[in-house]
Amino acid sequence: MSRGYSNFWELLLDAAYRNGMTGADICKKLGLTRAYIAKGKTTGTVPLLDTAVKLLDACGYRLMAVPKGREYKSGLVINTSDGEAVKHSDKEDM
Repeated sequence: MSRGYSNFWELLLDAAYRNGMTGADICKKLGLTRAYIAKGKTTGTVPLLDTAVKLLDACGYRLMAVPKGREYKSGLVINTSDGEAVKHSDKEDM
């Protein structure tokens, strides 16, 4: 199983990378300063839900809630309730 994400910002930057983008690209697309993501990473803050949705959308991802154990193979997961942080599930696509 792959290394997990320790926070939202790590997941966001990996999602951007998977689509050929950088944190700067996301900020530019949303009219944010480049320091926005850097500050989040440094302080460990978590964005409001609507902001998280916009950030993920900017790099080609959608925020979804799915039953535990039914994650898509290409899904990105942060800190599951059983304490295991995973990048993607070994389950088959739904």
